[in-house]
Amino acid sequence: MTISGIQDKSSFLNIVPWLIALTLCLLFGAFMHQEIACLGIALLISTLYASMGWKEKANAPILIVWLLSLQNLMIGVGAHVSGNDSGDLIWLTQIPFAVTGVLFVSVILDRMNKPMVDRINKYFILLAIWIAVMFLLGVGSLAARLVSVRNATVFFMAFCIAREYLKEDSERERFYFQFGICCVIVSVAGIVLMTQDVAFWMNMGLSEVYIAKQSPISLTTEWGHRFVTSVDGIHNVVRMMSTYYEPVNLAYLLSAGLICIGLTWKKGVPKYLALLIVALGLFLTFGKGGWMVAGVFVLFLLFYKSSTKRKTDEHGLRRPLVILGIILTGASLAAILYFLFVGGAVRPHFWAVINTWENVISRPVGHGLGSGGNAAYAFNSALGEWLSTGEESALMSFMYQIGIPGVLLLLLTMIAFCKTSRSILPSSKGAALFSLPIILLAVSLLQDNTFAPQCIIPFMFLLGSISAEAKDASRLSDINSTSGEVFKAIPCRAGTAQTIGSAEGGFRLRERQYK
Repeated sequence: MTISGIQDKSSFLNIVPWLIALTLCLLFGAFMHQEIACLGIALLISTLYASMGWKEKANAPILIVWLLSLQNLMIGVGAHVSGNDSGDLIWLTQIPFAVTGVLFVSVILDRMNKPMVDRINKYFILLAIWIAVMFLLGVGSLAARLVSVRNATVFFMAFCIAREYLKEDSERERFYFQFGICCVIVSVAGIVLMTQDVAFWMNMGLSEVYIAKQSPISLTTEWGHRFVTSVDGIHNVVRMMSTYYEPVNLAYLLSAGLICIGLTWKKGVPKYLALLIVALGLFLTFGKGGWMVAGVFVLFLLFYKSSTKRKTDEHGLRRPLVILGIILTGASLAAILYFLFVGGAVRPHFWAVINTWENVISRPVGHGLGSGGNAAYAFNSALGEWLSTGEESALMSFMYQIGIPGVLLLLLTMIAFCKTSRSILPSSKGAALFSLPIILLAVSLLQDNTFAPQCIIPFMFLLGSISAEAKDASRLSDINSTSGEVFKAIPCRAGTAQTIGSAEGGFRLRERQYK
């Protein structure tokens, strides 16, 4: 693959004015205590951007990735300089989601004259209807319900944006390159900033960022539990935050970036150097969610690729499903053993699964949005004690709120993503599209942040862009099949057979790039 982003620098420059405008909304909203007004301005900017042509909107995924990477830095600095410690800062944290939502509406409008209800959309429509019902039945605070709606829908919005607007090979290659560069820059910044003490981070607005997250912290000269963890249950290590200000969320971004670079960049020194930097950054976050996603995927890819050599049923889904199932079973056993013999920071996640499951069984249809999870606990609207309503587990939080039927619809939606990989299996990209949705769901059982925008959006952009490739490959395969039947039916003279064969070979050659 040639990285067109290296030659076409103007493509990144095209998003700079939009990125500056949106980051200034974050900065001045926090600085001037005008959070709601700046959220409204951001919506207007997003609407204007969404009204641009398709070529401009092809840069939307990387624009949102950069916005997610700079969001907390802008809020923290602006709020700290002006002494803004208001709970209204939470409105500014919704700007990336607002931009994503506007662009998702743009996707729907752009497809008004095309078939819209495929299998993926069908499951999500049912999920959205169920979420709406549980929103009305919810007894939690409005803020907690809205956060739950955001986390249960943003993954699909991001997937559709990338799948719709990254249609051309050049656009996808540019996104892969720029996404990798973003992760390299964030990693380098994080490694450098690890040399700074608590006082520096407090001056950068760390406390204000967590007020915006509705999870206040109190730090003096020592790092709190959010920024320190233990791998062996004995020794504590300080975690890398970078511009994300949140080690757990940062691990997901770098995990997605590591996979993107490994799958899509051309072999050479730049790729290996980028992999080294991002891998080091991911390690220093000590974010177990990001570690698990990257680790399980690498294991799956190694075993799957080795099993497909000299096999004929390349496009089948049975073999990758069996391999992934075995690896996830092994990873689950390893996690249980770690919980039993080491414990440490993972204990609350297991306790949440055990305690919440009992409450789910007592009301399988769900308790309503805003009644469980860390958001409900932060907004004082949880129906039960901490770790009994889905706190520290995204999947159990969903199950507690929208019930087993809602989680089944969520599962079917993610599985529909996996099935779009059939046309490009057994390629590495096809393996990613097949496995990552399932891996993310599995990891969300032990991680609360998995479906938060800063964590899930980078993965969904990557999967959506690969799904767009798979759609192209499927269409080319259909053309090959149709053209083959036509060629067989045409009575050809000796002089024309070579020309027709060349035409068919052209289709075949284009299809082989997805292998």
